[in-house]
Amino acid sequence: MNGTQIFSSDTMAGAWRLFRFDATAAARPGAANSLALEVFPPQPTDLAITLVDWAPMPPDKEMGIWRDVRITATGPVALRFPAVFTKLSLPAADKPT
Repeated sequence: MNGTQIFSSDTMAGAWRLFRFDATAAARPGAANSLALEVFPPQPTDLAITLVDWAPMPPDKEMGIWRDVRITATGPVALRFPAVFTKLSLPAADKPT
């Protein structure tokens, strides 16, 4: 980011995953920021979505960015993907446990 490497293939890996990286040191608040990404194909020993005999891998090996890439600013605390789980008293389901 802005000419500073903030992560590498040594520190992250995986197919179709969501990643979050702290780019604070490289960010330019209030100015234009530039982010360059290099995508590598899965290697034979990588855990990835790879070839099966009934669905061969496409020539691009399904590589690339498949979700939005965003640069965001937060305060000292950030909440991502909040969820509420309810546990019911079954089989009655009339009171929370």
